[in-house]
Amino acid sequence: MVIRYPGSMHDARIFDNSSMRVRFESGELNGLLLGDSAYPCREYILTPLGNPTNDSQERYNASHIRTRNTVERAFGIWKAKFPCLRGLTNNLRNVSAIIAATATLHNISRANNEPDFDFDDADEPDDSEGHDNVLRDQAENRGGDRFRRIFIERNFS
Repeated sequence: MVIRYPGSMHDARIFDNSSMRVRFESGELNGLLLGDSAYPCREYILTPLGNPTNDSQERYNASHIRTRNTVERAFGIWKAKFPCLRGLTNNLRNVSAIIAATATLHNISRANNEPDFDFDDADEPDDSEGHDNVLRDQAENRGGDRFRRIFIERNFS
């Protein structure tokens, strides 16, 4: 959730315009992010393979999907517990306070082993639906594709 971008703007476009992207690209932040198919594959964003051609690639995709589903489910549970998060129309100052407050309350309930709310998976994005279908420059993805190929060889072969 990014309060500067209300509505249905895809996360990939928000990330492209973020200071976090700048920090990853400058080397200030290290690590790997998992993105859906709408994200460009970069040396710090791993995306699923569209057409895996061998067992290593199949294992990579399965692992990628399992991990992303865990994260998506966590956000789904949070939004189910606090339905007000699904369409905040308050002013920006209040929105950030609401997000912070609900995150804190959610973490307190998790720490106290409160039961999770059921939520409808239909509200979560599906990789097969291209979301924003942002066209990516092939040259931008080339380094990411190479990194992903090496990552798969080292970790899933």
